[in-house]
Amino acid sequence: MQSELATESENDLIQAFSPLLEDMFKNKYRAGIVYLLAKTKQTNHAMTPSKLAYKLGTYHRNIIFHLEQLNKIALVCVKGAETKAYGIEKREFRFIWGLNTRLPGWIRYCVKFILSKWSQQQLEQIVSKNKVLRNLSHYYPRKVYN
Repeated sequence: MQSELATESENDLIQAFSPLLEDMFKNKYRAGIVYLLAKTKQTNHAMTPSKLAYKLGTYHRNIIFHLEQLNKIALVCVKGAETKAYGIEKREFRFIWGLNTRLPGWIRYCVKFILSKWSQQQLEQIVSKNKVLRNLSHYYPRKVYN
């Protein structure tokens, strides 16, 4: 019974958000984020925004913006957060984001949609933006100042 409800809710998501997917995944960063998270099974399809930003070669804030957009269509969600106090105000830090694994059919549908719009080679190129720099890091180590 519960699996039927999950399937129904996923079908509702597909019907509700299918028209938006074309515009949602025109952006290479959003497509790259979903592709990268789908590939990282060893971390339960989750990653920190800073690691995503590093792999995609963009800024942390840019990644947060795109994760929030993907969260609006229930594709990603916050996997780890903590609240810290700064003086009077408290702030929530969302430090781990991941695919919404409660909706596997929706994830498969979106990944298939991305692969229909972007080639595997294009996606690999997007998610390995800093790969050349990472491979050269042992040749050009960072300076350490005392």
